[in-house]
Amino acid sequence: MMSRVLVWGFSNNLAGTEAVVANYISAIRDTAFDVLTYEEPTNYASLFEGDNRFFLLPRKSQNPLKYARALHAHMRGHASEYAALWCNLNSRANIDVVKLAGRYGIPRIIAHSHNSMKVGGLRTR
Repeated sequence: MMSRVLVWGFSNNLAGTEAVVANYISAIRDTAFDVLTYEEPTNYASLFEGDNRFFLLPRKSQNPLKYARALHAHMRGHASEYAALWCNLNSRANIDVVKLAGRYGIPRIIAHSHNSMKVGGLRTR
């Protein structure tokens, strides 16, 4: 049976985080990936032609309550399928997905940050 990993922190942007995630998903053949995203990843459609799937969530910034309900519903319905959560965080503001992964029993959490600036602060060197 193929293992499945949940990915959080992926968008349709042609940017650094998305390039890293897309490269890993394309290169790892013995694992299926589920991606939680706010918009259909049309720039990355080829990633979802096989066993990989994406699930749309409401934007947290536009409707935090709808987002929280949708995230809980996804975890309730799918957490048992996942061997790990791969979470791409740019700040602690999105730690909720990590907390829910633990609450719903996802056994491994991979945290990744792909940014070059402190959020709301100066460039780090």
